[in-house]
Amino acid sequence: RVLFRSICDYDTGYMSGVEAGKYAKEKLGGTAKVMNVGLPLLSATVLRSHGFMDGLKTVIPDAVMVHDLDGGGNPDRALEVSSAALAKNADINIIYGINDSSSLGGLQAWKAAGKSQDGLLTVGTGDEGLAFINTMQNGTS
Repeated sequence: RVLFRSICDYDTGYMSGVEAGKYAKEKLGGTAKVMNVGLPLLSATVLRSHGFMDGLKTVIPDAVMVHDLDGGGNPDRALEVSSAALAKNADINIIYGINDSSSLGGLQAWKAAGKSQDGLLTVGTGDEGLAFINTMQNGTS
């Protein structure tokens, strides 16, 4: 016997985007400037990113994607491309990662740039273990 569990990537991203929009509307002044740490190689992760932006725009119609990055699905690559993007334009308030590693890499780049986490929302789609959860709860990375 084999057990297989699957998600609809677009719907998962969409629901995350709606919730991020609600948070941004209440806590971030109603603006949404997104750094997407994606993985364009895989259609599933592209669907997550598109769903996230579509869901976000149902709550904040003028939400913009400032950076659309290829984080490679791993924290080292995500850190590298996020750092380069933030050096060019750090005017974001939402980091969306297609998996936990991508979100963590984006957040590490934000911290390495000396930015405060006040006014920043980090969202990840994934179930890769406790690293992302612990980082969010403890403020460590």
